[in-house]
Amino acid sequence: MTQHIDLKSTQSKDAEQIATERDTIANGSDPLGATSPGDRVSQILALTGELSTLLEAENEFLKQRQIASLTANEAKKSKLSRLYAQEMRAIAARPELLAGITNQQRSALKAAAGKFRDLTADHARRLARAKAVTEGLVKAIGDEVAKTQNSSKGYRGPGQMNATTAYSRPAALSLDRSV
Repeated sequence: MTQHIDLKSTQSKDAEQIATERDTIANGSDPLGATSPGDRVSQILALTGELSTLLEAENEFLKQRQIASLTANEAKKSKLSRLYAQEMRAIAARPELLAGITNQQRSALKAAAGKFRDLTADHARRLARAKAVTEGLVKAIGDEVAKTQNSSKGYRGPGQMNATTAYSRPAALSLDRSV
């Protein structure tokens, strides 16, 4: 399988940790601990299936506009995504890890990868849409708050402010970064 799907982890890693992972993979490490190419295929399919199930659930949360529910499986998704990315890098670095798999296994991997790619694209679109809606709401609220403020009407004479434009206090605005 020469196709590489790189999932970005939701947790940040420093460059040294990423370099260590790549060196370990290149030196023969096996992220999934598979004992044979057939076992590797089974584990990749199971891993892809778990990630797909999580993304389907998150897509459903996004459809139902339950943005806060997205954090429920964040740790599990992050761990599985990191493992998936490591496995894909290992296969890219050492294609012989899949040497000897049957055509049926190869087809199953391609089908699972295609479904997973479609799910991630759909998930990204839904997240972008939710983010745009949320940002639009925040901007609309900010604009309404700005309209209620007394603005300075300008100056008169040699730099004196108009008496009717006393300083008004800014209105309180609280935002929640849930998206």
